[in-house]
Amino acid sequence: MRLDDTAAAIATSTGYAALGTIRISGGLVLSVIQQIFQPAFEITEEFPTRKPVLGHFIDINRNKPIDQVLLTFYKSPSSYTGEDMAEISFHGNPLILDKAMEILNSLGVRTAEPGEFTYRAYLYGKIDLTQAEGINNLAGALTLTEARAALESAMGGLKERISEWKTELIQMFSRLEGEIEFSEETEGTFFNLEDEMSHVEKILGELDDILGNYKYSRLLRKGVDVVITGRANAGKSTLFNRLLKTDRVIVTATPGTTRDVVSESIDLDGLPVRLYDTAGLEEHEGELEKEGVFRARKMSEEADFLIILIDGSKELTGEDLKIIENAGNKPGIIVFNKSDLSGTDNPEKKKLGDVSRETIQISALKDSGIDELKRNIINSIGWNRQEARSGILLQSRRQHELMLRFRHSLQAFLSSLSDDFREEISAIHLRDALKPLDEVTGAVNIEDVYNIIFSSFCIGK
Repeated sequence: MRLDDTAAAIATSTGYAALGTIRISGGLVLSVIQQIFQPAFEITEEFPTRKPVLGHFIDINRNKPIDQVLLTFYKSPSSYTGEDMAEISFHGNPLILDKAMEILNSLGVRTAEPGEFTYRAYLYGKIDLTQAEGINNLAGALTLTEARAALESAMGGLKERISEWKTELIQMFSRLEGEIEFSEETEGTFFNLEDEMSHVEKILGELDDILGNYKYSRLLRKGVDVVITGRANAGKSTLFNRLLKTDRVIVTATPGTTRDVVSESIDLDGLPVRLYDTAGLEEHEGELEKEGVFRARKMSEEADFLIILIDGSKELTGEDLKIIENAGNKPGIIVFNKSDLSGTDNPEKKKLGDVSRETIQISALKDSGIDELKRNIINSIGWNRQEARSGILLQSRRQHELMLRFRHSLQAFLSSLSDDFREEISAIHLRDALKPLDEVTGAVNIEDVYNIIFSSFCIGK
């Protein structure tokens, strides 16, 4: 990727929409604007910065407008990328946007790579790597809880905390160096062990809070696969629709209506959940039905959580018990459906014997017990929205691994202070502790940083 040229990309979603935006960044921006933009009003001085200007985007080959646009110019360094930059808002017709990109390409403006604008912002010091990862996660967030956590990182939450730690540790390092170099020449001490250990323990406590919340970061980024499984006509599709709050799949009284895996995403108390409706787990002769059962079993094996649905209005069958047994130790809950027909105290539950799974009763048709089911899923997965929103959430596995390295080195430094203290050994551990902090923020050179982070961005970001 060349970064000494000018690049452009469509920054809005594909397809027809009210508006579509093209972003341009690089040294040629102002020159290109003067060729392709005809303002609606005469501009007598320098081109306005950070102010939308109405005008037309001109096809330079035909000298005719292709659309009426709003153009905003951002002069370096006061732009997203830190370079001269422009954002042009068109009517959201993909044909117009594609034509505009064709014209820009003919003027020597290259089509940007995925994440290139954010990469340029990082290289020009507008953001660090923690903010870049927050921006990427914000763009792809599936729930508001995930979006808030990503925004906190994009606005510099983790960056500021790391900066505080780094400042304190560098000052500690300077005091330790002073102890090594000058302690014999001066009275007193540069480095008070009790005070320094207290500072390190404070940082470790803050770090452990962040590391402890990583389970929520992982759940938000990965999401949770919840599969509804059970015999035919147990009410799986009815429950699927109820949890989605829409009639997504066909429901009939005929067993075996669902023959394939159907999935949709839902927001479960801020947690992104992919919900799967599956075919009934019974033996069939037809090839279509067999394939449906095969896919249902495969999906159940891959699930993070199982809703084992049983028709509570009928006697428990050997097939029900086999489905429960085949679930093994997979996290999940046994749900007796159709409590509107069986009553709230279903005697069939007693036939489960010593099954360790929690069991509840619901009526998917009557919307009874659904809230209890949702709470059970949330609690079983270990999700707590209030805790997830109360602290800094790491935005990637990369950040988590580097923070673990930081903790290991910082703990080694702390141990060196309390066990047969030797200044030179402690200095080595403290220097090691500072390295992963620089890698988290990108303050040092990191090999293949574009491939590690920015290549996963969308084009135009």
